[in-house]
Amino acid sequence: MFFGQLWCGDSLTVRLEAACAATENEPEIPDPPDVSPGGSGGQRRAYARRVAAGDIEALTSMVTLAGAVEAAIQEAVIGLRQFGYSWTEIGERLGVSRQAARQRWGVLD
Repeated sequence: MFFGQLWCGDSLTVRLEAACAATENEPEIPDPPDVSPGGSGGQRRAYARRVAAGDIEALTSMVTLAGAVEAAIQEAVIGLRQFGYSWTEIGERLGVSRQAARQRWGVLD
């Protein structure tokens, strides 16, 4: 599980895995062609080079992927907040301050 791997070894992993288990049966969002969120950074850079080299149609797929990732983060943050995680804990894992995390993902808080 992505989130479990992200915070592997963290004392909060058990709560996180329980929070994520509820979403395991939901349908996955399809990936743009030739790009997988779980793929290597090299695949994503190659896809970006493909767009930069003139494949303007592929730009739409990149934007779709970015939107899907943002929506997934929003859903995860909402779930983590409902599960009792603080903005400080969430911000630390996202690499931002608690204030920045709350401003960006705390629309329902």
